[in-house]
Amino acid sequence: MRAGVLDAITAETAMRGKMQRGMFISPAMVSLAHQQKPASLFVIPITRQGMKDHASKGKRKGKIRIAMTGFTVLTNRKRAVIALAHSVVFLGIALHGFVSPRAAVVLHGSEAALGLTLIAIYLTVAGILSWLVRISRCLAERAYFAFCASSATFGLLRIIFGDNGLPPAQYLRVLMLTCAVLLGMWILRSHSLPAGEGALSD
Repeated sequence: MRAGVLDAITAETAMRGKMQRGMFISPAMVSLAHQQKPASLFVIPITRQGMKDHASKGKRKGKIRIAMTGFTVLTNRKRAVIALAHSVVFLGIALHGFVSPRAAVVLHGSEAALGLTLIAIYLTVAGILSWLVRISRCLAERAYFAFCASSATFGLLRIIFGDNGLPPAQYLRVLMLTCAVLLGMWILRSHSLPAGEGALSD
C-alpha cells in the first residue's frame, strides 16, 4: 500500500518537473496546435493576392510614368491646361461650322484679302503644330499635336475648297479635335496625379 502511494507521489513529482522544464506536452496542447495549423493555409493565399494587387497597381503606375517621360512642350500642369483650353475652343468653332456651311475661298475681288489672310493663318498654325510634332519625344505629346495639326490641315482644305468641294474635311476636323481634347484631358489628369503616382513635377 505504501509502495503504491510512493510510486504515485514519485510520478507526480516527475511530471511537475517536466512541466516546469517545458518538456511536458499535454493532449490539450496538441489539440490546440492542430486547430491553429489550418489558419496559416488562409494567410498565404491572402498575402499572395495582396502582392498581386500591389504589383498590378505598380504596373499601371509604371505605364503612366513611361507615357509621361520626355515631355518637351507639355512639361507641367499649367501648359497642359492651356493646350486643352485651346483644343476645346477650336472644337467649339469646328462644331459651329456645321451650322454655317462654308464656300470655297475667293481669290479675286474685294474678298481676296480675307481669303488670303485665312489661308496664311491656317498655314502658319498647321506649320507650327507640325513642328511641335517633330520636336516632341513623348508618345502622348506627339499624338496630341498630331491631332491638332491634322485638324488645322483639314481646316485649311475646307477654306480652300469649301464644304461642297471637300465634304469630309469638316467631319475629319471635328474628329481630330475631339481626339485631341480627350488626349489632352488624359495628359492633364496624369499631371494632376501625386508625384509618387507617375506625374511629373511642375
